[in-house]
Amino acid sequence: MITETENTSPNTHISDVIKEMMGNPTRRSFLKGGSAFFTAAAGATLAGCATGDDDPYTLPAQLSFAAVAKNTADKITLPPGYQYTVVHATGDRLVSSLSAYSNRGTETDDWSRRVGDHHDGVELFHLDSAGKPTKSMTDRALLAMNHESSADAHFFHPNGQTSNGTSGKKYDQFGSWDLGVRPGAEALKEINHHGVSIVEINRGSTGWTYKLDSAFNRRITPETVMKIAGPASELNNIKALLATKYDPSGATSRGTLNNCGTGITPWGTFLTCEENWATYFTIPKGGAAPDARMTQTRARYGVQTTATADSATTSRTQGWHTVTDMPDTNFRFSRWDVSSKGATERDDFRNEPQTFGYIVEIDPTQPNSQPVKRVAMGRTAHEAAVYGTLVAGQPVTFYMGCDSRNEYIYKWVSAQPWNPADATGGLAAGDKYLNEGKLYAAKFNSDGTGSWVELSITNPLISGYATFKFNNQAEVYVFARLAADAVGATKMDRPEWG
Repeated sequence: MITETENTSPNTHISDVIKEMMGNPTRRSFLKGGSAFFTAAAGATLAGCATGDDDPYTLPAQLSFAAVAKNTADKITLPPGYQYTVVHATGDRLVSSLSAYSNRGTETDDWSRRVGDHHDGVELFHLDSAGKPTKSMTDRALLAMNHESSADAHFFHPNGQTSNGTSGKKYDQFGSWDLGVRPGAEALKEINHHGVSIVEINRGSTGWTYKLDSAFNRRITPETVMKIAGPASELNNIKALLATKYDPSGATSRGTLNNCGTGITPWGTFLTCEENWATYFTIPKGGAAPDARMTQTRARYGVQTTATADSATTSRTQGWHTVTDMPDTNFRFSRWDVSSKGATERDDFRNEPQTFGYIVEIDPTQPNSQPVKRVAMGRTAHEAAVYGTLVAGQPVTFYMGCDSRNEYIYKWVSAQPWNPADATGGLAAGDKYLNEGKLYAAKFNSDGTGSWVELSITNPLISGYATFKFNNQAEVYVFARLAADAVGATKMDRPEWG
């Protein structure tokens, strides 16, 4: 999904670094072969990589299949000797009590037990015959799939999306609405097709198929309650930034939204990454804008900062906040209206956008476990989280990209050294390695070197940043883009998978 540019900082762009390198004859030889610099940009020459620079994956030494000629056929075309199977598709039910998906939009359920839309990042978790996680390849596994909806959910309803708006326009190419009143049944479907699907799959004589009614089958949607986690010393400050009318304590938030890249952990859990979440929130006509400080932070993340001018003016929202024909149970509709209504942020949902933009950790093998938002890994438009080489006794490192125009590459280094005994530790191991540690942003130089700059309130570039006043380390995590601006991180061209 293409996003607007929110990074207006004067930081150097990677293209300028490359141009400077190309313009210097003594440096051009560094680029011979075409890939050396980009290997550097991936982290090979960045200082401070606590666990090494290699990733845990390897590619085949040779790809020997025949080339596939380009064509316009509306089907998957494979080389001779290869075949494919559709394991599951949008709308497939997870339980047999639901009707099979019709592809006509006539389903009357709320989509919370069907496979979501816009399949994106995916990971596989093998199980042994007893249903326990295993590192070995077996004929039984869990498929964890991200759903990055781009808001074009028109086919979920018999006649497309509807509203009672007055502009005569329903939606544009972004799914933007005329801000008329939306039907609740439609809104619930649209909300719940976001998030993550976890489905048991089995391999038999006909290939892989998914298992209806498996105890492992699970949907994690924007309504799923999640734990807020971070370093003990900053947890209260983090919770204050994430407190809403739904949970004034800030200890939990609801759901995950617009998930793109994925990751796995050395301890067997799934990392789902919240990317293009910012455009789902709105300030409707007559709504009060936030204060100047929140306006600044919202602008840096692409969240709406001013009220919609009139009913005929679109904003990039689905209109979920306008539902009146269904009970607003747990504020499931009004939460998308982020105008300032009450005396404090605990009386409304002005903080709701600050509950999104994180790495979310899920244990697919424990279907009753609560997902966890790892706030200390930074709030950005996350695209994947890839761990580096594991070395016993050394920290665990994860690499992450912020997939928006002119954004940055980040690294997380755990405070605790890796212990191979934690390889099956689940979410408890996540608490150990992903709450306490250090967050860095990448800075590249025209001589082919680079450095990781820690995003810490103790860094004078952050504590003394003239553009934005950081009050504590929690704000560094929650407003990580601004912290990376402050330290002069290098702007990138939409960095994706690590």
